Amino acid sequence: MKRSQGSSSPPSLHKKPKVVDSEWTRVDRRKAKKARKVEAKHDAMLPRFMYVNSDIVKRKDALHIDDVRDLVLHIIADAPPPNWVKLENARSVQKVVALLIPGILPDDLALPPLPTSATANPNLPIAIPLQNDSHTPFPFIASTFSHACPTRAPGDQTRMYSVLGSFFQGPVSGEEKKRRIEARIASERAFDKDPSLYLLSLQQMVENDYPIPSYMADVFEKPQGWVETPQAITESVLLLPHEKQRSRIYAVDCEMCLTEDGKELTRVCVIDYESGIVVYDKFVKPPKPVIDYLTKWSGITEASLATATTTLAQVQSQVLAILAPKGGPTSILVGHSLESDLRALRICHPLCIDTALAYHHPRGRPLKPGLAWLTKKWCHREIQTRGEGGHDPEEDARALYRPPSTQSPKRDRIRGIQDGLRKHL
Repeated sequence: MKRSQGSSSPPSLHKKPKVVDSEWTRVDRRKAKKARKVEAKHDAMLPRFMYVNSDIVKRKDALHIDDVRDLVLHIIADAPPPNWVKLENARSVQKVVALLIPGILPDDLALPPLPTSATANPNLPIAIPLQNDSHTPFPFIASTFSHACPTRAPGDQTRMYSVLGSFFQGPVSGEEKKRRIEARIASERAFDKDPSLYLLSLQQMVENDYPIPSYMADVFEKPQGWVETPQAITESVLLLPHEKQRSRIYAVDCEMCLTEDGKELTRVCVIDYESGIVVYDKFVKPPKPVIDYLTKWSGITEASLATATTTLAQVQSQVLAILAPKGGPTSILVGHSLESDLRALRICHPLCIDTALAYHHPRGRPLKPGLAWLTKKWCHREIQTRGEGGHDPEEDARALYRPPSTQSPKRDRIRGIQDGLRKHL
């Protein structure tokens, strides 16, 4: 407020201001009252979390990771409110940050031990002592959070599952299910025309440790003895008839044995994806004597390698002839954890489909589903049942391709892992 410049109005019409050192001062009572109202309104809108102990007591065990996930979904996605905690003013929450910090023990937070008596419930939240009242190595937690709530890890009696997998695998709404069904039907039609939709991107290949050809990216330095699939000449491919411009698809599986230099390739099998014909199947003589045949997994025995004369260099030359036909398009390779097969072959290849990445493990990443499990789930048949006899690379390779029409007409159209790829998407 400005100082008074003199006024002709009667004094009775104005409030008498307070005089300090001959200076006029502004009375801030009204503004202060308004500020207090705004602050009180703001405090009333702050989110408040309150545990519902009566619900927690009724539970047979501690809260699950699913319960934490449902709370987050309630806050950020208007999911139904959980029963174990009450949240006021949920819409005032702007962001949610979930921290997963492995290795923190109750002692690190100066928490008392969980009650063991029959009359006490070990699942109720426990107050975290303030930093001044305890010697915790994590003062941030003590000053930020008031309670620690016992939580049950995902898993069963013998195994613990991925915490992140349980947190991110939430329930799917009816609308989302409908959208996924429509997307799956569209992908089925697209796959019939172009299986290359499932090709790994360069980023996926880098993230999963694939040996990458130099003409794709300069990220893999080929050691001695490695080769790479030659880059197809686009002009030559375009001169071919239209039906020959499409890349052929081959399923591959390799087996290895242990030598003094580590694991070495001892058998490779390549099957044409469309016809199911075995186009290449060779036992490979490793450069060094075999220390362990790894028969339980490889299916290779001393007798099966006794007559092998084909070397790795010969295999590379013969396989490259299949992958890069002269004047034609580069072939597509299908495999399960295909990077392992390529490393066994010591070949860098650009066009790869990996069924271990097309599917998700039930416990989430970074775990990958096994080929036997995928085959049983999607093809309704079992493989790798030879026990100590080990795997058969031809059997594994056939699990990756579309097998011939030996099933009922209803299932003849959707076959093999191809069926699973469609349903998965």
